[in-house]
Amino acid sequence: MAAVNDGHKACTFCRRELPASELKDHGRRVLCPSCNTVETMLRRNLDGKPEHMPSVDDAESVKFFAHLAEQRQACGGRLNWTTVRAGLITAISDKIIESHTTAVGGVFKPKSVWERKGYTTQQIEESPHEWDPILGDTYAVMLKSVCRQTTVQNVTSAVLEHEKRATAKKNKKPKGGAPADEEALDLDLPLPPKAECNSTKSVTAEHKRQAQVAKKVASQNTKAAALAAKAVSCLHPVCAALEKSLACVAKRPSDASRSGLEQALTDSKAKLTCWLAACRDLLVQHEQEKPSQEPQALASLPFTADDLKPALACAREVLKSVKVSAPARKRAAPEQGDGPADVSAQPNAASQFHTLRQIPSIGPAQCRQIVAVLDADGRGTRVQQRRDEVHGEVMEHLQVMDLPAKDPASKVQVSYMSVAGVLQAKCNACPLFHDCLRAIAQQRDNQLTLVVYLDECTPGNVLSPDNARKSNLTYWTILQLPHIYLEDTWLTLSVSRTSEISALRHGMVTLAAALLRAVRAETVSGVPVELSGSAELLFFDRVLLLADHEGLRAATGCKGSSGMKPCLKCANVMNTGYGNVRWHVTVAEPDITSFVPQTQNSLRAAIDHLSTMPTKTSLGEAEKLLGWKLEEASASFLLAPDMQEWCELDSCTFDAMHALWSNGIVGQELGYWYTALRRKANLSLTDMRRYVELGWHGVGRARGINLLSLFTVHLWREGADFRGDAGQALFVLSICVQFSEDIAIGLCADMRREHSSLEALHRVCLCVLETKRDTAHGSHLARLQAEHIRSFAAVYGADKVRPKLHYSLHLQQQCWKWGRLVDCFTCERKHRAFKRVARRQQMLARFSQQCLLELASAELRSKQPAKRLLWRLDGRTTENVDVGTALGATAPATLAPRALGPDTISRGDVLIPSPAEAFEVLGVTSVDSRILLLIHVLEPAAVPEGMVVPVKNVLMTAVRMLYYYHDSTLASARHFCLRELSGCVWWLNPAAVAAEDSGEPEMKREKAAGQQAASNKVKACGDNQRRDREEADSENAAQLKAPPERRRKRSPCSGQPRAKARQLKLGQRSLAGVADDELCEADTGDEQSTPCAAALVATGVDEDFRVATSCPWQKIAPGALWPVNFFVQIPCIAALQPRACAC
Repeated sequence: MAAVNDGHKACTFCRRELPASELKDHGRRVLCPSCNTVETMLRRNLDGKPEHMPSVDDAESVKFFAHLAEQRQACGGRLNWTTVRAGLITAISDKIIESHTTAVGGVFKPKSVWERKGYTTQQIEESPHEWDPILGDTYAVMLKSVCRQTTVQNVTSAVLEHEKRATAKKNKKPKGGAPADEEALDLDLPLPPKAECNSTKSVTAEHKRQAQVAKKVASQNTKAAALAAKAVSCLHPVCAALEKSLACVAKRPSDASRSGLEQALTDSKAKLTCWLAACRDLLVQHEQEKPSQEPQALASLPFTADDLKPALACAREVLKSVKVSAPARKRAAPEQGDGPADVSAQPNAASQFHTLRQIPSIGPAQCRQIVAVLDADGRGTRVQQRRDEVHGEVMEHLQVMDLPAKDPASKVQVSYMSVAGVLQAKCNACPLFHDCLRAIAQQRDNQLTLVVYLDECTPGNVLSPDNARKSNLTYWTILQLPHIYLEDTWLTLSVSRTSEISALRHGMVTLAAALLRAVRAETVSGVPVELSGSAELLFFDRVLLLADHEGLRAATGCKGSSGMKPCLKCANVMNTGYGNVRWHVTVAEPDITSFVPQTQNSLRAAIDHLSTMPTKTSLGEAEKLLGWKLEEASASFLLAPDMQEWCELDSCTFDAMHALWSNGIVGQELGYWYTALRRKANLSLTDMRRYVELGWHGVGRARGINLLSLFTVHLWREGADFRGDAGQALFVLSICVQFSEDIAIGLCADMRREHSSLEALHRVCLCVLETKRDTAHGSHLARLQAEHIRSFAAVYGADKVRPKLHYSLHLQQQCWKWGRLVDCFTCERKHRAFKRVARRQQMLARFSQQCLLELASAELRSKQPAKRLLWRLDGRTTENVDVGTALGATAPATLAPRALGPDTISRGDVLIPSPAEAFEVLGVTSVDSRILLLIHVLEPAAVPEGMVVPVKNVLMTAVRMLYYYHDSTLASARHFCLRELSGCVWWLNPAAVAAEDSGEPEMKREKAAGQQAASNKVKACGDNQRRDREEADSENAAQLKAPPERRRKRSPCSGQPRAKARQLKLGQRSLAGVADDELCEADTGDEQSTPCAAALVATGVDEDFRVATSCPWQKIAPGALWPVNFFVQIPCIAALQPRACAC
């Protein structure tokens, strides 16, 4: 025990000197607090002293207690038994291992193996030698070895045994009282002499020290070699450029600037050349080093990694100064001809580059190659290289923000476009966008609604997706724009790679909230826009967030279909399979009035409840029950204070395209229907393909699609959903409905229930598409959806209902709230521009920002003319004096095959405004700024006996119409072609047409003499030929109610056989009778101008030509048709409200 030293004493165990007041006196022993604690733990937790336990006077004991004292101090003055036990095992094991290091042995290996390990040939050959039949001569170099793992395991087991005995004594004394010597544990580890142990320990420590030194030297050499290799790749081109620049400066005239540049170049070259030589020498030395030898420290480099980057930057600045100060190169003047050369008329490389950029499929690199080809000297390969030159019109609107990453020490940079800046630039670039924005601003007193769309897009194709470039795209537009279904209306807000989003804290939730917050901060005080020379201040009072169901889940923090409550808008709707819960309904509930809406207050209450969960397990269960994630929802825009009343829960909008057609309920039900078709009716894809070959053809957007490609084994699998995309599901649904009624039900009556459910879904789809053009049709949507859900549940079971079916029930409410039904069709088409741009980007580090600039530049280059929504002629035009004279015009009339405007009307199109009438377009003419249609009126006639007549509607496809046609004038009318804006189709109403058999009387018609001559002659319609609309309706009603034998009989068209008659219900109104040799001019502005005008106006063709909004397009009754020629005027588009396209 150490003596007292100035009031200090030494601890008996650890030998530390501490004030006497801090030590505890036990008589013969004086212990510090740490050693006292350890000694107490050993006495209480171990029953008897383990063998080989260090004694009090042993150096290992002092080391053991001193080490524990240090750990106790590091842990804040506290020490647990686990730490003491681990230190005890280590101390005993080290002592036992040192006594066993005298074991010598070796493994027989080939000579080459020992040489690679660093042993000399003499050492190897002096070792024991054996012959191996496979390896040949092998040697065993004798080495000393110990097995620490076995020793630690044995000591640990001994300590555990002592702990068990101590615990048994504490709980209950052993019966019989075993003697103390029997309780002692005998470790089978003999102790060698102490002197031998100490010598072995010193040898092992020396080897360890040498190995550590060698390892450290090798590590330093590796780092130095890596730095040298990196520096060589950077220094070599800079040194070469410095030498070249120095030679160029030497040729310049002597002045002060030249001497300064020479001095700067010389200094930089000398410094970097010295560094480059040192790096090369170090790399050579490192390569010559043999692995078998002990590593030697390499020469140190004259710089560090921190010195390299500034030195290179300084050298590059010097080179840049040399380039800037270089005198301008004089170009040879172009050869002059006989006359003066117009140099100003020759475009430069920059203007040629920007002209080529107007082509979307050509990238900047291709544009530079074309400019180089056009240049006589081959220059232009490096024109417009800087980003501010290529994207000058959008660079000033580019904004960058830093968002928090999962790593608190780092940030993720996200780029986005300024809404205010891009809005003004788009108005300046696109006349159509400018005029539409000015019109809606005046109508709504500058109070507009912003639409933001979020979606993920993967470049490449289905077989080879480019996941490295998978990105999330954000578009925006204004809800009130009339041409919102054009791709040019949507502008790109942000592009972010999926890998960048995954690095964000809370992922997509953080990105969506940051973008919406940035837009709100920019537009909260209004957006100044110059429209037609006057400044306007536009306000975005609300925002509509549009996304697919996965996008809404990722942006809001709800669990979606993975939770018990899959709908973020309903508080009492549960997923299927969770049984009946009081006050709750399942997603199979068809009654929308039974849904309890989720509100901001109920959402906050749910988040507050989640925040009180004590454990992670209870939190996970609560999140599953409530359908919300605590951290994500708390960080979302839904609960952000600065987003209240601008973007809340009701701003989230479900998408009709993903709910119905894109992996939605249409694909699900088509899969169920096809499975039943195979199992019940024993029909296959071959039968469906034969049915399509009978006369189905694509029109509108489906005109160029091979409909047979929609019926392949890749898309149809028994027991699986239909695998087509949204467009394919849209095309194929009507064909399946017609096939089910015409073929499947006739062969198998058990298919009626599946057919009724499929037909109910078809009516829902038609209603959704009609609602996109006119929200008035949305009043029937909830009723049709309820009918479909009941039919589906009755056939396939309520447990087969998926959450998407429930999501679609919110479409009607969303339509009434926002005044418009918006879906993702347009934005999905817009993704094609991103895919074209993405495959040209090579640098992933700048991928997101570069794609954003490319897309924004392309949107500003897309300039739609203001007359895009005005009626105009298209195609080859001819002038006709007779038509102009007949219409009372002084100038000849201009004839064309089609007219473009809000709709595309072409020659051969069959327009069907009501069940009672239809006409075929023969041509378009322009007279005195009026656009007129030359048409054939098609009248119903007899149907041949035994002929199958399709009475169902056709959705974006055309079935062969079994009509009689007059010669070849109506040959093109055998297909429906009802198009709307952007080439989409008007839908037909199947409920308004029904066939009713009532005998088979023959219908005859007298041949009209001189019909062909009358068709080519234009006659004015007198006042005595005009009828009142009511008289026309009553006369036609009486004609329809009359017996078949008393109706006016007409002969079939020339060249066609006689046919049996069939009485058909044609609807509420019918076409007024018009003589065959009459050609009437119908003025839609005057309802009483002609009988034809009265009939058209009565069926909904008003002065604004809004047929699709006033009366749904319906299919005429099948039968033979007879042509009557007259003109129908298309009014000026100024008063026309454009209709929404179908997709």
